[in-house]
Amino acid sequence: MPGQHPHEDVTGVVLAGGLARRMGGVDKGLVSVRGRELVRYVVEALQPQVRDLIVNANRNQEIYARLGFRVVADAPPGFHGP
Repeated sequence: MPGQHPHEDVTGVVLAGGLARRMGGVDKGLVSVRGRELVRYVVEALQPQVRDLIVNANRNQEIYARLGFRVVADAPPGFHGP
């Protein structure tokens, strides 16, 4: 029913799947800002708005998973871009 709890059936996706060319190849989501990975700030901001959250990453998937995030890669594999 519209207007009740719009986030109950929404899955949020954090896009962290690029090559980070403008960052010199450094994975932006894993860059430390004030002692925390940048992806944590993004997830914190999104969590109240969604039922479930996924991090889309094509590299460093094991690191994102160790941080406690559900991780999926692009299909087909690789870095095809937007």
